[in-house]
Amino acid sequence: MALDSNGFISIPPTIEFQAEFLSVIAAVSASLISLLEKRLHSLYLYGSVAQGQAQSGVSDLDVCIVLTQSVSTSERHQLADIALDITSRYPVVCKIDFDIGELSEVLDSENGYSWGYWLKHHCRCIYGDDLAQRFQPFKPSQAIAIAVNGDFRVVLGEYIDQLTQRTERNEQKNIQRAAARKLIRSTNLLRTDADNDWPDTLAEYVSRLVGRYPQKADEIDYFLRESIAPTDNAVSFIQHLTAFIGWLDTTCQSETDKR
Repeated sequence: MALDSNGFISIPPTIEFQAEFLSVIAAVSASLISLLEKRLHSLYLYGSVAQGQAQSGVSDLDVCIVLTQSVSTSERHQLADIALDITSRYPVVCKIDFDIGELSEVLDSENGYSWGYWLKHHCRCIYGDDLAQRFQPFKPSQAIAIAVNGDFRVVLGEYIDQLTQRTERNEQKNIQRAAARKLIRSTNLLRTDADNDWPDTLAEYVSRLVGRYPQKADEIDYFLRESIAPTDNAVSFIQHLTAFIGWLDTTCQSETDKR
């Protein structure tokens, strides 16, 4: 992601959504407004659809939901059902993911490097009060990398658990794609505060890692391929993923010890 003339991470330009995705965006918005009613503070899109770079039938629809109060377990199940139902009716997207946050959590100053950065630099508001306007642009920092991807061990462990329990190939491919993307972005944890760049695309994350750890080129290229069009079987993918998680964990700890 390019930096502006003052060294801040650039704010993505607002562009029109691709025409083929307008119907699914409208359907998701209407369903969430109907279910959550007054507790719904605002809705945001992020990822390829928000950037106007989505591929019909291939891309996910990534939605961030900000609520004034928490949802019940029952309502979380309803949200999952909404995602599945709309995906089945609008095959222009292969999957719909909901990230949920509470307003108090989003506005907590301790979460500026996570929620603040994410809303400011990655999200497009499609309903409600745009909270991104409450944050100033951020400069590249290790603190942001930790806030956004410091959970990689837990998240990737959950993906591994899901892969061991799924037999449907399309679902496996979706999980492998998501896991590969999370892993690639998590390599940004190896940055230091002296680094003044900020990767945006998956290819930029890969290039950044290979520049510093050329011995990992083949392994990270494998995950880049899987992040675009997964072809490996689940067992092999888990083996690759587990090995790279171990290396990244050890290397992060080693880099931390040096500081």
